[in-house]
Amino acid sequence: MEAGRFGSNEAAYEAAIRHCAGSILPMHLGEKLVNKIFGRSIQSHAAGLLAAMHCEAQIGIGDPPTLAVLQQKIGSPRTLASFFALLKLAGYIRAVPVEGDRRQKVLEPTHLLLDGLKTWLAHHLRCAEIAAVGLPAPGLADRLLSNADYGVRYVAGTRMLVARTREEMARDHAWAWFDRYDCGDRIALALARSHYDPVARDAREDWFPFEARSLASALGISHSHIRNVLNGAEARGYLSQDRGRGRLRLEQPFLDDMRTWHLTFWGWLAEVAHGAEQDPEAEGSR
Repeated sequence: MEAGRFGSNEAAYEAAIRHCAGSILPMHLGEKLVNKIFGRSIQSHAAGLLAAMHCEAQIGIGDPPTLAVLQQKIGSPRTLASFFALLKLAGYIRAVPVEGDRRQKVLEPTHLLLDGLKTWLAHHLRCAEIAAVGLPAPGLADRLLSNADYGVRYVAGTRMLVARTREEMARDHAWAWFDRYDCGDRIALALARSHYDPVARDAREDWFPFEARSLASALGISHSHIRNVLNGAEARGYLSQDRGRGRLRLEQPFLDDMRTWHLTFWGWLAEVAHGAEQDPEAEGSR
């Protein structure tokens, strides 16, 4: 990861990660069906690639996505076949016959998938702005949500985001380790939110209360799953548990990796934003 090239002082980063945890995590709390559908990283990456390829096709720089192409690029053909069938059933995508060849179908995201993705991206763009990682202009998060043409260009540019994220999550660092578990990114965000909560955290020792059972209920996953993730994280030195008092403390390896990952990711979002600005009609569509 390359967080150093994007910079960000500690105060700006802490403000950004607080915003990240406070805006991204609520998107998942209480959304048990969404967490079931998108809780595994391979599924989120496949959906993101589908949306990016769809938007690329809309602006004439690529072919629309098909199941076969997505399976080839992501892997796990059977898992993805079942996943996309579930997305279609839930109304997130539709299969559209190709003109002249009705046996061939392209997959199109509906507004449910595109709006959800753009909202998620907009939250992270606000974090990038807070952390000062080099966005080309202010207010891009609002523009992403309000300007349809810019939204298509931006989502089209996220194909590289999917590829880089998949590569990074295959490596051995704390955030990637959490990401390998079902809803692991949600669990890690909940830990971050508690750690950076000045009310909940004991500033002298960095301990904070953590209700694993409540989080499990809100995410629609089992309490034992969260306990297993926490115990595994403790074994790797990412956190410490005070079981008698129901408290946790995040250790420096986790905090360092979380910082590096998010500054890297927000820097990639800035790169996508610079690419989206290249459209010759951008000035007139602002």
